[in-house]
Amino acid sequence: MNKENNPIDPAIFISIFVAIMVIFSYIYFSNYIISPNSVYSSNLVNQSNSPKIQITTSFRAITLLVKPIAGNLVSINQILPPGADPHNFDPTPQDAIGITQSKLFFYDSNNLEQWAINYVKSDNPDIQMISFQSSINSNQTNPHYWLNPVLAMTYVKSITSSLVSADPKDSVLFYNNEKIFLNQLNQLNQSYFSNLQNCTTRSVLTSHSFLNYLSNQYNFSQISIAGPSPDATPSISQIVSVINVSKQNNARAVLAEPDETINIANSVATELSIPTLSFDTMEVLTSNNSNSSYIDIENQNLKKLTYALGCN
Repeated sequence: MNKENNPIDPAIFISIFVAIMVIFSYIYFSNYIISPNSVYSSNLVNQSNSPKIQITTSFRAITLLVKPIAGNLVSINQILPPGADPHNFDPTPQDAIGITQSKLFFYDSNNLEQWAINYVKSDNPDIQMISFQSSINSNQTNPHYWLNPVLAMTYVKSITSSLVSADPKDSVLFYNNEKIFLNQLNQLNQSYFSNLQNCTTRSVLTSHSFLNYLSNQYNFSQISIAGPSPDATPSISQIVSVINVSKQNNARAVLAEPDETINIANSVATELSIPTLSFDTMEVLTSNNSNSSYIDIENQNLKKLTYALGCN
């Protein structure tokens, strides 16, 4: 006896069809949707594996501000070699290797890198030049902007916008890196502000004037033995004046760059019976500081400032 063929319930058929379409849609669109909580998705990683653009930085401090935004998405060429000081650097043709292929050149100012415009533009007329000084609209001659984390935040935004313009395919990653780094800089600023409030003195003695923008930001004064350049030699009368002012303001230490010749600073420190502390201005790359980040260095510098100002 033949069995009757039971017809398929239309509701079951529709349910199966909907399930198939849902699965197909998930598989198809999952290749394009970027999770808002993870910009390092497979699609963005593949983008970072595409040919990297090349950019050039002038010296260590600028590189330390560019690297957190650029990550591994670009190739960074730093002009100043290890041991070179931006205050007295004189580039050679060999130093120009890499500039011709770079889209961007990041530097501090025309006051510090006086060679930059003619030197860089002559090798690559089409390169875009982004200076720290122009990003904060400053006309000051002292070049040590980068030591102030608040000013650094402004320059970081200029760095990001320039990288996005030069490499738009990786813009999401650049903006994510910027957000992370700006958050770190903001925390650094808050740490400086809170730690430099209650101090026994509001004056810091330095080997040369590199704390101008940091002292203005956090309400302390700088007594500098020499001018903006560590190579400047003060006169005897200047040294005597610095010693007298330091005594009047209860100076507790002399802050000096780790790479500079500090014979005069040590002599002043001896006269005042105070120590000389190493303060990393991030100008010169050495074997001892090659792996340090901007945040790490600024936190170490904060410890030296806290001691020099007698803060608690």
